Amino acid sequence: MENEFSLPVSQPLKFSEPKKIDWQVTRTDTAKPPEVRKFDFDKLPSQPFYPDGFHSLEKPITESKFDINKLPDTAFDFDKIPSLPLHLQTSLIQSPVIIKAGLPRLRKNAAIGIFEFNEDQGLPGAFISTMMQDSQGMMWIATDKGLCRFNGEYLEIYSFIETIFTGVLAGVSKMTEDHQGR
Repeated sequence: MENEFSLPVSQPLKFSEPKKIDWQVTRTDTAKPPEVRKFDFDKLPSQPFYPDGFHSLEKPITESKFDINKLPDTAFDFDKIPSLPLHLQTSLIQSPVIIKAGLPRLRKNAAIGIFEFNEDQGLPGAFISTMMQDSQGMMWIATDKGLCRFNGEYLEIYSFIETIFTGVLAGVSKMTEDHQGR
């Protein structure tokens, strides 16, 4: 009986003939030190060569020194920064559509237990832009086609994106909960 991991051997393995390695050893008493050549930057040509047609500068570059410890202070008063008041716009949305969510499934070809939760389980849209768990333990999931609240069994789907949008213009990029649990 043949094991599924064994390979049939039709011919014995043959290796090449061994070859002798001739090591070249340099004796330290006969080695010469490397030749040292000095390079003088002052003897380089003073006019640069520009093969791509650029012209030289009209005047030489001037050098400016500064002491980093003597730079002016950059502290500023936040109260003196000009600002406009932030106006929030709120609107009522339709009552959610409540559906029973499908069970998450194991991801195919995953090395460890990774679950998938997507359109097959009831989410509207294929792209999840952000997720948040609120103080009540509910999971809020924003997709490219709506906002969902998931309680572990049911999905409440809040549809606020009009059908003329592709989702990019009216998507949710971040969610947060205020101190009053809203």
